[in-house]
Amino acid sequence: MTVIQTAPNVPPASNNPLLGILQAAYAHQAADIHLKAYLPPKAVIDGQVRVVPGYERHVLDPRIIPQMLFAMLPSAQVEQFKVDKEVDCAFDVPGLARFRANIFMNLGTVGAVLRIIQNDIRSADELGLPPVLKKIALEKQGLVLVTGPTGSGKSTTLGAVINFINETIHGHLVSIEDPIELVHPHKNCIISQREVGKDTNSFARALKSALRQAPNVILIGELRDRETIELAIKGAETGHLVLSTLHTNDSVQTISRLVNAFPPSEQETIRKSIANTLRCCIAQRLVPRSDGKGRLPILDIMVNTPAVRDLIIKGQLDQLYELIKNGGYDGMQSTNQALLTLYRSGLIEYATCMSTAEDKQGMAMLLRAEMRNFKESADAILRARKEAVEARERAEREALAQLEAPPEAPEPEPVVPPVPPQSVLRAETGTSEQRPIARNNNVQSANPPARTPSKPLPSNTPQRAGETGAARGGTGPLRGPR
Repeated sequence: MTVIQTAPNVPPASNNPLLGILQAAYAHQAADIHLKAYLPPKAVIDGQVRVVPGYERHVLDPRIIPQMLFAMLPSAQVEQFKVDKEVDCAFDVPGLARFRANIFMNLGTVGAVLRIIQNDIRSADELGLPPVLKKIALEKQGLVLVTGPTGSGKSTTLGAVINFINETIHGHLVSIEDPIELVHPHKNCIISQREVGKDTNSFARALKSALRQAPNVILIGELRDRETIELAIKGAETGHLVLSTLHTNDSVQTISRLVNAFPPSEQETIRKSIANTLRCCIAQRLVPRSDGKGRLPILDIMVNTPAVRDLIIKGQLDQLYELIKNGGYDGMQSTNQALLTLYRSGLIEYATCMSTAEDKQGMAMLLRAEMRNFKESADAILRARKEAVEARERAEREALAQLEAPPEAPEPEPVVPPVPPQSVLRAETGTSEQRPIARNNNVQSANPPARTPSKPLPSNTPQRAGETGAARGGTGPLRGPR
């Protein structure tokens, strides 16, 4: 092992070994950096604590840790650390990123945890945030809360919301943080960012001043105590859009945390104030992707509808879970629904859903129903493919049979009977008479119609010798010469 006194891969002009550690952690998209004596520098990469790549065979000298940390701080914060044995601070590394740090004493040695804050502020679309957040961000007044455990991406989400406000409206935005994380440039809005301990002495004092600075939007880094909560609600009631954070796991727990910060005698009043000022509550956490490439946000969203407002006033907070689950039309979604959406897309695994869900029984039921639907859909697709293959094979067999069959003999032409004469001559008294031939179904008959025999002469009529009935006008052979 090598004791770190100068950092590897750092230009010779830099005498601070901390810069090399920060550069290596930033290059591997780390979230936090841990510095402790007698250990290699470690970082949180994709949610897991690992040794900073390139520093596997290096340990931190307890004498060098305070030197490289204090070199990044102003003298006032160094003196504060010597008195309090701990200090919260933030500093910039030009060309790299901004870092938020907590420096503390640990077993007689100095340790630190640093949070990497990207200089580039990501948009709501890049983060995949739901459209309802843009709608809420354009509200004229009210309270918007983003909650979640430490390291869940609350600051990134709030930064995206503020960036959208900065690009959309023209107004004044006041930010009060401890310390300042994201530095917002002036776009359409005037941005006033104040840091507790540097630009103001406390959240409460800064909030009282902010209400006199004609703000349109107020950002409070965290609602830490009862006084801060009261001032945030007052700011929302006086016509400002107030954004802030809390450390809670879901939206319903956030309401309980705000109410329980007050004594029982005041809780009914504060519930009414929260019900009238709250616009939206977003509980956020990060889960690992199934491909191992980073993490994805899971958002539990509660929008303050009239039904939600009534339940908050009545104190029936447990019934809010059902409203959130059925409030998709208003932009609401539960944690389980957000997990199921990512699971359907193949972005997270089954085990991640079960480990992240607060309601594990409900999550298991949703996953079983999803698997059953998936199986039915897969069976239907397989059946359709099988039927298509069978139809194609049947058509191929029929085509092949036609090619192999011998050619058929041509059909004989029909024999047309000879056309009968158009007229028949009747020999009678040496004259001929042309008579039309009787037609039957448009075919001329070859034989003339039979004549009706004439009646015989009466027996009392004398008949000459050699005379026949034809000589008297009847039918019969022609009379010969006398």
